[in-house]
Amino acid sequence: MKKSIGTYIKLLCMIALASALASCGKPKDLKIGDIHNVNVKSIGLSGIELEAVVPVQNPNSYSITAKEAEMDLLADNKIIAHISQTSAPVVIAGNSSADHTVSVKINLLHPGEIFSLSNLFSGKSALNIDGTVKLSSFVFTKTVIVHQTNVQEYFKPIMDGLKF
Repeated sequence: MKKSIGTYIKLLCMIALASALASCGKPKDLKIGDIHNVNVKSIGLSGIELEAVVPVQNPNSYSITAKEAEMDLLADNKIIAHISQTSAPVVIAGNSSADHTVSVKINLLHPGEIFSLSNLFSGKSALNIDGTVKLSSFVFTKTVIVHQTNVQEYFKPIMDGLKF
């Protein structure tokens, strides 16, 4: 009798696992809104630390964690700085639309050129960002390619407020 109960329990567990995996389906893309409320946390000769609010909509029924953002800042298709996420991983709740605060460090390729950033961020030059962000959930891990053009518009209000 014990053997048949154990068999039924194993069968129920396999059915439950198969149902859970079948219900997951292919993850839907996150929708990212316009970055806003960009604030300077610190400025040094090697770069600048920023905090910004990123609106994200997650149409999936499960949470997704965004971590390990690594990107390059380009001016005229030439890398001038490296951007890395300094904040803790961002958890985006399932079936949600919310603003998330993210901190990043922009490390200049040539330390000491912090004053050249004021010209770049002033809005007179076209800046682009290329890189990746690692996303994960209970079921999957995915590296997403990021390509954003004309990011100088995000920084213009900050540079207008800073006086060197």
